[in-house]
Amino acid sequence: IFKEEALAHVMALGKDRKDPKAICAVSFALGNFSLDEAHARRVVDAGGLAWVLQQLSSGDPEILRTAWGAISTLAKYPFGRQEILNAGGLKS
Repeated sequence: IFKEEALAHVMALGKDRKDPKAICAVSFALGNFSLDEAHARRVVDAGGLAWVLQQLSSGDPEILRTAWGAISTLAKYPFGRQEILNAGGLKS
């Protein structure tokens, strides 16, 4: 069962961008939420995609791995691929 409160809590945790373990946990949770297409839409609407894309500027390999994991999960869906493109997630 998806709970909006859980997504809000995870997004609030994402504001603490100094702790790499917290950042990885948030990316991992957003990717897990996105395993279901309806939940993936909620993740995008809540700003989760934008947050995960911001993590791609990190030099930490674990942050990059978890961020790419969340992005690849969102990219399973046509709307997710479009949202990634719209957000500038892929540059030519």
